[in-house]
Amino acid sequence: MIKPVQNAQTDISVALKFLNNIMKKRTITFLMSDFVDKGYESALQLASKKHDIVGIHVYDKADCLLENVGLIYLEDSETHEMKWIDTSSTSFQKKYKGQFDEIENQTKGYFSKSNASYMPIRTDENYVKSLKIFFKSRTKK
Repeated sequence: MIKPVQNAQTDISVALKFLNNIMKKRTITFLMSDFVDKGYESALQLASKKHDIVGIHVYDKADCLLENVGLIYLEDSETHEMKWIDTSSTSFQKKYKGQFDEIENQTKGYFSKSNASYMPIRTDENYVKSLKIFFKSRTKK
């Protein structure tokens, strides 16, 4: 029987430090994440000095706007904490949207300060179109 990993929280800095330690030559590195993490800015800055980092922020429409489905019981996938959420609450909806906006703004800021590329991709949209636009913009630089 396989035991679930306890406290399997996102730690982007570990991945970036691993990249710097394992890859000796300059690489183009795609970092795909929801970027729900803090404290990886210095690791990103260091990695982007050595490598061409492209951050791909993968998110779902429900990450920025949770539908009003009333009262639901949820488990946090990282902390395993269980709690009741009233999705019909206007204050909850504002807080939920605000959390997503904060993560997105933080991520954009980290990548901008690090001179690394950043692109958001929503799971229900055509990612091929987004990638084409992104790579065409990189060839013009």
